[in-house]
Amino acid sequence: MADGKAGTETARAAPVPHFHVTSFDLGHGPVEPDPAVMQSGHVSVASYVDHERFEKEAALFGTVWLNIADESDVAKPGDWIVRPVACRNVSVLITRGADGVVRAFHNICTHRGMQLLWEESGNGSRFTCPYHAWTFGSDGALRSVPDQDCFPGLDKDASALRPIHLGIWEGFIYINLAPQPAQTLEAFVAPLAGRFQDLPIKHFSRQATMGARIKCNWKLLLEAQSESYHIRALHARTVSSMMSYSGNPFCHPLYWEALGPHRSWSTSINPQFELSDARPVQQFAFTASAQIITTANPLEDTDSAVNGFRGSEPIDRGDPALWAADNMIVFPHVQINAGANGCWMHRFWPISENETDWQARYYYYEPVSLRQEFAQHYATAFNRDTLVEDNNACTRQQNSMKSGAIDHIQFGMQEMACRHSAAVVKTAIDQLHSLPLA
Repeated sequence: MADGKAGTETARAAPVPHFHVTSFDLGHGPVEPDPAVMQSGHVSVASYVDHERFEKEAALFGTVWLNIADESDVAKPGDWIVRPVACRNVSVLITRGADGVVRAFHNICTHRGMQLLWEESGNGSRFTCPYHAWTFGSDGALRSVPDQDCFPGLDKDASALRPIHLGIWEGFIYINLAPQPAQTLEAFVAPLAGRFQDLPIKHFSRQATMGARIKCNWKLLLEAQSESYHIRALHARTVSSMMSYSGNPFCHPLYWEALGPHRSWSTSINPQFELSDARPVQQFAFTASAQIITTANPLEDTDSAVNGFRGSEPIDRGDPALWAADNMIVFPHVQINAGANGCWMHRFWPISENETDWQARYYYYEPVSLRQEFAQHYATAFNRDTLVEDNNACTRQQNSMKSGAIDHIQFGMQEMACRHSAAVVKTAIDQLHSLPLA
């Protein structure tokens, strides 16, 4: 940084809480996160730029449970959505039938392999292929075939849409692309479900979405959202003053823990932050409605604090006045966050070793005034600007890594969530590729 502010901090940093590592099981037996990565914090640059390494990670995405959508995306009978899993060359059709059951299928016609639905969403009980008009029901059954007499040996039951394993946890839809998943969704989320219940997202019915294709490895984006060490430097123009202060200049987490292949932590806020008269729009927005990561509630008659994740045992976050939000990584590619007055999440979908489809979603209370509605739009735009800083930095990071000038990166003690992410992915792909071929 040209002015040197971020590099000359002399304030005493807040202590870094202990990060206790546990074994995890993705259905092939318990294993430990890679010990070398956890101990040293060193991660090979090849894991971000090497195509062969990416192919191993793509194979992992074909075997584990993936958070692919919100259940609210198919809220009504007949609602359907299409979601790609590009690293597996799969298009997924998710539909809620007239019976209320949510199902998933490969979005491919069993006649000639045409992509069945070309739109992203809709409502209807039948799906007709645009190529030859074969029609399928929302239960996947083949309903009609034009000129069917010319298919004398057609087995309509065997020509149904190919199903994909699907489950729902805490309002999120999960799929598993494996023909026979190695574990149930319940087993996959058990470390999270055993720690947290009743995630607060359902309290927030108003949503805002954003996304982009980012030219960097998916893990770089996930790691950028897994540590706050960069906030003073990278976000000096946006959120730094809201989170960094003399008592915790480098934004150390208040607590964190490994939960099988997943992890959770709490971020801190600057209790001394004051709105500036130099930013009148921000000042108006922040006083018009309680913000996602503020514990202060200026409108107690219209906003109701949820206060993050609810633990099966109390979460020791320390001083409540310092708490900003709770954060959860659901392996391998999703982050879910909960503040006092809203939630947000990220999905990072690998495209190649150099590209990622990033999707973000923000969850708010339904506004009861135009002031609150404006405040929510401002909050979304403000967070977008902050995330653009992250995404642009990760793009430059990817380009730099490809130079070959360094062979490893190094995570510090305040970046233990990043260490854990890298260690779990490495162990998971090593275990997957050591299994005997079926």
